Amino acid sequence: MFEVIRDRNEVLSGALLTSSGRFGASVRLGDIDAGDVHFSPVSGDYFAVLGVSPVIGRALTEEDLAASNTSVISYGLWQRAFTSDPAVLGKSLRVGNRRYTIVGVAPAGFTGVATGQPVDLWLPVTWMDRQALQNPVALMFRVLARRKPGISEEQARANMELLARQWSVEWKFERPMQVEVAPASGGLTQLRRRFSRPLLVLMTVVALLLLIAAANVANLLLARASARQREMGVRLSLGASRTRLIRQLLTESFVLGGAGGVLGLLVAPGAAGLNRAPVSSDAPVLGPAPAHAGTPASRSAVRDFAAGARIPRSSPAGRSHDRKKSSLLITLAASLTASGSGGFRLLTRSR
Repeated sequence: MFEVIRDRNEVLSGALLTSSGRFGASVRLGDIDAGDVHFSPVSGDYFAVLGVSPVIGRALTEEDLAASNTSVISYGLWQRAFTSDPAVLGKSLRVGNRRYTIVGVAPAGFTGVATGQPVDLWLPVTWMDRQALQNPVALMFRVLARRKPGISEEQARANMELLARQWSVEWKFERPMQVEVAPASGGLTQLRRRFSRPLLVLMTVVALLLLIAAANVANLLLARASARQREMGVRLSLGASRTRLIRQLLTESFVLGGAGGVLGLLVAPGAAGLNRAPVSSDAPVLGPAPAHAGTPASRSAVRDFAAGARIPRSSPAGRSHDRKKSSLLITLAASLTASGSGGFRLLTRSR
């Protein structure tokens, strides 16, 4: 599908391919053990479409795909494992059982396109085996694209739907692919899409509970004020002004509210700790062996990943991004059922 979008579209100025999620492997540079890192196989125009320029060296290009022996490392990995040594360029990096030559270092702050899942290393997408790349059912990738200037989101959506229908006919799917276009300016994550509606419902319920509690407290204060009518009458007869009585009542209310707020702040961390689910520290890490979409391993590897572009505005890459006001990034998430039918979810990023 990536080649269909890249070669047949009429609304995009560039498109890139990246894995649906990050992989894990041990990395060594000669005698230097960089430890376990996360890497992502990407197409040759990955950095060009994102508008990200390496701080030293060069980015991956289409020419790197054939040999599949080059890599770009993140700024954090460069500092952490190689002490920011510029001589790291041209050196051979062993990722699992394969060797890759370092050709560039990504700018500080750029950690890939997955929100909350930073990447340390980018390899050519041909790291995946040829069968997985050419199999239309092995959709373990995301496609991001930049919209041409003057092209609206509706035009991009219409063109993507047309391409999806054409692709469905060519591969004789039982049903045409479903395409969804949505903004992705804040970065993309499955967690946001999965839990945004339940969290909205939860916050609404919490707000209603807070409103009920506030109404109950207000009723208690009114009842207390009614019981103090005689006291207020005595104070007025002794010469107290109504303004002073109002200040006294407001002060009492503020003290009561402040005490409740402090008590809530003290209780909240403990209550949150009771509801915190334990996270296993021995979760499986994907190795360099490519997986196929029809296997349980590949499904479990892909299901929790999402794509999105997060480039801080303070970084050089972020400032370059902000200058391209008319552009749009599109990510493609695809999944097929065993019968050959399925759907695409097309997410756009605009600025």
